[in-house]
Amino acid sequence: MTCNPNWREILENLLPLQQPSDKPDICARIFNIKKEYLIDLIVKQKFFGEVAAYVYVIEFQKKGLPHVYILVTLKQNYKLTTVDIIDKYISAEILDPQQNSRLHEIVMKHMIHGPCGDWCLINGKCSKQFPKAFMDETIMDEDAYPSYCRRNTGRTFERPGKFVVDNRYVVPYCSKLSMIFNYHINVEIVSSIKSVKYLYKYTYIIWDEAPMAPCYALEIVDRTLRDLTGKNLPFSGKVIVLGGGFRQLLPIKAHSTRSENVNLLIKFSLIWKCFIKFSLIKNMRVFFRRNRFS
Repeated sequence: MTCNPNWREILENLLPLQQPSDKPDICARIFNIKKEYLIDLIVKQKFFGEVAAYVYVIEFQKKGLPHVYILVTLKQNYKLTTVDIIDKYISAEILDPQQNSRLHEIVMKHMIHGPCGDWCLINGKCSKQFPKAFMDETIMDEDAYPSYCRRNTGRTFERPGKFVVDNRYVVPYCSKLSMIFNYHINVEIVSSIKSVKYLYKYTYIIWDEAPMAPCYALEIVDRTLRDLTGKNLPFSGKVIVLGGGFRQLLPIKAHSTRSENVNLLIKFSLIWKCFIKFSLIKNMRVFFRRNRFS
């Protein structure tokens, strides 16, 4: 689930002329409330059935919005193992606007993949394998994701930018959850260890060119991660790797004096004492296969 900067709770707390991007703290706190409600729905209210275990990680996109990945393990008697049960909870089709205009609008706005850009193209092809193939019915796969029902109805819909789509471009979703949270919330059945590995790749955060960030940026990230995870540890216990030329770069502040720039160094952050310093002592570019490090 991704944070929606246009959630009413966020917009109501903005001052005149402010944008959601001006108040990342409000976005993070509202997102955390929504995340807790989603987990409550799944775990305590048993939305999908009795839960044996669950784990989640939170990632911040480059545009600053948080999103959460949740892996839920259901108890044996509640596992979604048949086509009928899967179709009950998960859809990969664009609903007829005459049936449910609000859900149709949510799916068209938040659950369509594309048009692809550099962020998902590999060798000119979509890394997410969109558009998918049409399917008359859902087909189970024991080792990966099911192939969800994507019927060829002959109907197409146009998104902004004149991007024409059909059921092949729909990211699988749960109708009820989409109606509740009104944003991108991808729901899928998984049966592979790859899903666990996918979550835990976000245990580490690498911050490139860190010396260009002002000292308070570290404190903002630290406080936000603590709020989102509920763990009162530096950066909520996650490993943060700061990279960059610490002897060469300074944070940039418009119309500032030299002393003001120096005072903005991340080394003067209150959280700096939690870091361990490592230095690179070899110039890897001069070794064999140096192109790998360019």
